[in-house]
Amino acid sequence: QLESAKASTRRKTLEALATTSNAAAALSSPILSDGVYKYAVQFDSQSVTGKLEAYPLNAQGIFASAPVWEAGRKLKDRAALDHGATREIITNNGALGTAFRWSNLSTQWITQLTTESTNRLPLLHAQSTVNYLRGDQRDEGPMGLRSRGDNLLGPIVNSTPWVQQRPSANWGNVTGYSEFYSRHSQRTRLLWQGANDGMLHAFHPKTGDEVMAYVPGALANRLAEIPLQRSTVTRLNGQYFVQGTEVRPAGSIWAYVDGNPFTADVKVGDNWATYVFGSLGRGGRGVFALDATDIQQLHESNAANVFRWQFTAADDADLGYQVSDVKLHTASNQAAPIVRLNNGKFAWILGNGPLSRSGKAALFILYMDGPGIDGNWTGRYQKIVVDAGSGNGLSTPRWEDLDGDGTADVVYAGDLKGNVWKFDIRNSDPAQWAPAFSGEATAQQAAVPLFTARLSEGSRSVAQPITTAPEVVYMGMGGLLINVGTGNGFLQGDFGATTARHSVYGVWDRGAPLPNPKLLVRTYNRLA
Repeated sequence: QLESAKASTRRKTLEALATTSNAAAALSSPILSDGVYKYAVQFDSQSVTGKLEAYPLNAQGIFASAPVWEAGRKLKDRAALDHGATREIITNNGALGTAFRWSNLSTQWITQLTTESTNRLPLLHAQSTVNYLRGDQRDEGPMGLRSRGDNLLGPIVNSTPWVQQRPSANWGNVTGYSEFYSRHSQRTRLLWQGANDGMLHAFHPKTGDEVMAYVPGALANRLAEIPLQRSTVTRLNGQYFVQGTEVRPAGSIWAYVDGNPFTADVKVGDNWATYVFGSLGRGGRGVFALDATDIQQLHESNAANVFRWQFTAADDADLGYQVSDVKLHTASNQAAPIVRLNNGKFAWILGNGPLSRSGKAALFILYMDGPGIDGNWTGRYQKIVVDAGSGNGLSTPRWEDLDGDGTADVVYAGDLKGNVWKFDIRNSDPAQWAPAFSGEATAQQAAVPLFTARLSEGSRSVAQPITTAPEVVYMGMGGLLINVGTGNGFLQGDFGATTARHSVYGVWDRGAPLPNPKLLVRTYNRLA
């Protein structure tokens, strides 16, 4: 799926380059001082492995030229002691967290890995796959499963490392946060990294030792692809057999946990917690949340409490792929996707993303409480549809607090058709949340955007897709300047395109009623 989402013009480049990555480096502290580490990631398309390396900063302000540790090698050394038996790896059986061990997997999970898998594995092969993912290398080799050599970390293509800091949010005016802040002010930091070995890893940021890993249950029917190699003969437990039904994705690197992880302090009911959030990125239509409040509790025996929830296209067909970068929001000093709402709840606010099954453009607001105990999300999240048509998807949103009370009041987001949408969520009643200039879109009625980015090409008017979050500037004369850039790098053909023309727009939202939308589009295009 990764290769189908990337451009075919890029495939040869991926094959040729020994080590590279689309992900940015991360720092262990926002303040550069002695003892700070820089974390850089790579992938190798030849060995189908990844690297996560740590480079220390010295007293002179220079990062070392050689890493002090590399995560893939450390995983290898640890697994070599007992074939991965003591690694702390969890997954989820639907709504319930559990240890990622063959004996702990439910019948439904095993069915996903076998008869409902892309490769329809026999039980023997399925059990070997689970052991392989845990780090057992005994079945690797030319006539067996894909060899990983001295590196057990999967390729890291788009997932940027994230350092979980101690509590530092601007939630001091919310009941209980000051106590939570004090209780965890000396908490050990964690380094979170998604990888295409099917796991979100948590590493100790100074030593590179793995603390825990999470295998999303939503990937159960695809995990059998990971150990496969181009040989059609496989050895398992000393027995050879021909894999006549192998189904491999195109290319050499396949996406699984390819999205960007991030953490935030949130209030869930009456309790405070630090959650880590992640997505499958180009690996699938799904997001998830784990509880990483207490580092000492990140182990398999506590999986039921560590795993919080998942939300996938099976819960709502309007959810697409989540491929956005994550930044800190200046108002909250937290990861920007996490908001405190005017109904008192905390939520993850996200655009539905590209290539949803429905093709709509919609804003999702996922409450921290998650689904019911049965995993059902009905009535436990909000969705605002702005384009009920097809071929669209809402990109990463940006929220703003207009009255300074710490809650999100408005949200801005672009879509694949070049629209910039404004959402009004100031009311304490979620039923009143809606697009700012019209009601929610239906099959019979369209919503009205704040602005549409289009260019004239001869006799045609061509929409310019917006796939990144807006940047917002507070204007001295009132209102907000909404800055967006156009362009798309997700679909086949986007990379290397020589005919596409893109722009950067600044739209001054003064909070006044929207003028004639057709006039607005023409005016801004002329100014641009």
